[in-house]
Amino acid sequence: MALNDHEGELVLVGWFLYDGAVPTRVEIVARNYDVYYQVNDDDDLLERRDQAVPLGTDGRLYYFKGNLQPHRTLEAAQAWADRQPWGPVDWNVPEPPPADPVIVDLAAAF
Repeated sequence: MALNDHEGELVLVGWFLYDGAVPTRVEIVARNYDVYYQVNDDDDLLERRDQAVPLGTDGRLYYFKGNLQPHRTLEAAQAWADRQPWGPVDWNVPEPPPADPVIVDLAAAF
């Protein structure tokens, strides 16, 4: 993966617990271009008023893998994730956080 390809360069991994129980991985990738703008430009779908999002001071834009919303800094991308209903995210954790154990009452199941 590289800054200038569609996949981007993986820069940060984090985990959150979906519904408080399911470890879910999030990835932030860096690219040196505005993906949404470039895709629409390639497909001749730009409107006259469309403009690419300016790159951040480090020459990059930061995206969550699978999302086309750019953030001009890594810190802004992290802050956005932490504000989401599924946040906050544990950043730079190589393994998922331990989930709360699911306790099943087997006697009630039969």
